[in-house]
Amino acid sequence: MKKKELRQQQIAQLQQLDPLLKRQEEASLYQQLWQLPLYQQAQSIGVTVSSPLEVATQPIIERAWQDQKQVYLPRTYPETHGMHFFEYQSDDELIKSDFGIPEPAESKTQLDQLDLLLVPGLIYTADGWRVGFGGGYYDRFLADYPQTTVILALNAMVVSEPVWQVGRYDQQIELVVTPR
Repeated sequence: MKKKELRQQQIAQLQQLDPLLKRQEEASLYQQLWQLPLYQQAQSIGVTVSSPLEVATQPIIERAWQDQKQVYLPRTYPETHGMHFFEYQSDDELIKSDFGIPEPAESKTQLDQLDLLLVPGLIYTADGWRVGFGGGYYDRFLADYPQTTVILALNAMVVSEPVWQVGRYDQQIELVVTPR
């Protein structure tokens, strides 16, 4: 299946997800994340501000601040197809990207070698292949990223094997956490 068609199908499926089930699965994902040694040892965490379709990241951001960790959000650069992470604090104003995603201002501290990176997407395999939102920003960033990458995936986001063509530029994620 082509990724564009798969994205459309997956978005439709995620929009139909029962909100109570989604919250229950998210609670399980958060507990698992906070128990991971990767999370416990990390001082800097990269995460996005989630859309309603994704695992909600605001609780992760708030917990990271409580745990005295630095939170970094990505900023995309459409002209170069690049992406960098900038520090985010609770009183920072975010601006909407060309994709409608809240991003930090460039004036903040940049750090691209984060201790832990939570990677967003729409559909995943248990062994870490993913289909994101179609810009390729994360795959380009991850090509040179040496640290551990983690996906938090709702059950509705996980398939046993790719139903899409894994491309040569696709980057495999190291750890997929599911509510199961």
